[in-house]
Amino acid sequence: MGRALLVATLPFLALAVEPRMPSVRIEPAAGGSIVFVHNPTSQPLIAVFLATRDHPFWEEEFREPVPAQGDRRVDFPHPGDVTVKAAVYADGSWAAEERLRPQLQEQRNHTLTTARELIKTVQKAEKQNTPLATLEGDLKIQADGLASQPEREAGRRLILETISQLQKTGSYASVMIDLLKEESNIATGEPSSR
Repeated sequence: MGRALLVATLPFLALAVEPRMPSVRIEPAAGGSIVFVHNPTSQPLIAVFLATRDHPFWEEEFREPVPAQGDRRVDFPHPGDVTVKAAVYADGSWAAEERLRPQLQEQRNHTLTTARELIKTVQKAEKQNTPLATLEGDLKIQADGLASQPEREAGRRLILETISQLQKTGSYASVMIDLLKEESNIATGEPSSR
C-alpha cells in the first residue's frame, strides 16, 4: 500500500517542482550578446530576468510567449556572461531564488503600470486624433524620464518599442493589440501561491 501511494504521488511531485530556469546559449554581438532562451517546461514562458555582473536584473517580457520546449532569441544589450535569474510562466508559476522574488515582482509591477499607462495614452491619442508624431514625441519624453531608474528599464523599453511600432505601422490599432497582449501577459504572470 505504501509503495502504491508513493508511486501515485510522484506525478504530483513532478508538477510541483516543474518550474525550472530556462537554459541559455550566448553568442557575442556588437555592444552586447545574442541570447537564445530555451523553455524546458510544459508551460509557456512569458518573461525572463537576465543578468550580467554589471546589470543584475534585465527583464525580458515576451509579447508572444515562448512555447513549451520552445526557443526564443533575445538581443541583450550588455556584454558579458549572461545568466538567468528568474523565469515567469503563463500559469503564474515562477522559477527564482525566493530572496529575489520581492525585488523581481516589484520590477514587474512597474512594467505592468507602464503598460497600463501606455494603453490609456494611446487610447486617448486615438480618440482625440492626435498626430502620430506628437504622440511619439510625448512618449520619447516619458522614456527619457525613466532612463535614470534601473528598476524601470523594462517599462522604458516598452515605451521605446511602442514608439518604434507606431513608426513602422502608423496604426494606433496594431499598437493597442500588442499593448493589450503585453498587459495581459504581465498580469497573468503574477506569482501563484504554489
